[in-house]
Amino acid sequence: MHSPLKRNVLLAAVLTVPFLCVTTLVRAEEPCSAYPTGTAEKIESIDLEKTFGAVPGPKKSLHFAYVTKTLINEFWQDVAAGIKNEAAKYNIRVDVQAPKDESSLVEQLNLAQTILSQKPDALLLSPQSDSNLVPAI
Repeated sequence: MHSPLKRNVLLAAVLTVPFLCVTTLVRAEEPCSAYPTGTAEKIESIDLEKTFGAVPGPKKSLHFAYVTKTLINEFWQDVAAGIKNEAAKYNIRVDVQAPKDESSLVEQLNLAQTILSQKPDALLLSPQSDSNLVPAI
């Protein structure tokens, strides 16, 4: 037969497991702040400025750095141009850096690390793989 201590521990475990399961189920039904609900779901993107007002400009001059996959590909050229155009609206300077091609993993990492030494206010990345820029991040 079990000792009284073992029996009490077993009883505590048996009573705790259902409580934890019920608590987990109840918490799972609560809304998550990472996924807000309400008005935001009903506003079209073209109506954001009309609803919330213009995006305020930064109080100081900002410097962003964007390390993209490559600038050989027209898609990444368009992304870089779009970033520069949008940033210019807010007087944000953006430096765009890119390796010679999309298979230059080490070169892209070196570019990211070099640009980080310039201490930009923001670093924008389009990594060539799921792990090559981890050391920079």
